[in-house]
Amino acid sequence: MNLETISIYTPKTRVKNMSLLSEIERDRLRRRPPDAKTRASNDVRIRKKLRSWIHDLDDIALICEYLPEDQLAKEMADNDVYFLMSIAKSFMKTLKFMPIVGKVDQPEGWKIKSNSGIEYPVSDMDIDRSLTIKKIIDDIMPYHGWYNPIDSVLELSRMESIPELKNKITEGDRKGLERVREALMNYDRPIHKKVETPKKVYKEEPK
Repeated sequence: MNLETISIYTPKTRVKNMSLLSEIERDRLRRRPPDAKTRASNDVRIRKKLRSWIHDLDDIALICEYLPEDQLAKEMADNDVYFLMSIAKSFMKTLKFMPIVGKVDQPEGWKIKSNSGIEYPVSDMDIDRSLTIKKIIDDIMPYHGWYNPIDSVLELSRMESIPELKNKITEGDRKGLERVREALMNYDRPIHKKVETPKKVYKEEPK
């Protein structure tokens, strides 16, 4: 089992009447319609829904800050954490976040480096982005740990797929690899909390 191929998150089972997109919107998003008008109309509807969801994030943050943890926990699962991190990664890719390279004592030489290796002069926005992301990573790291042995296990799994490095894995290393694989085989990750669809209440007609 190559740990690199393990799914980071598992698609949720959709709850009726609680999905952001309709079935037809979802289908047209996946299978882009050849008709330009249909495609554009669907894209506009989806963008409006995305915008609305993003604008509601302030309220989500408010809920997470003030709703008691025991109540929050009833609506959350591990998979939700992985989904949100993956969405953040997609946002960063779309907005073209890029790392800054250079020496700390030579800020005049700082550059941002794209995935293709092209370097550009650093801007104030790039510095703000890097500082903010670093602060967020530092806030998250206590929940993973700076010296988590799982980090080494993932690197060992990568080494296994490289013939010239595979033989460098020791018997002790393999114990860690096997323990992680055993956990992945045995653990049934909870996908999401069960959400009850609100029942309609019908008022009696006046006699």
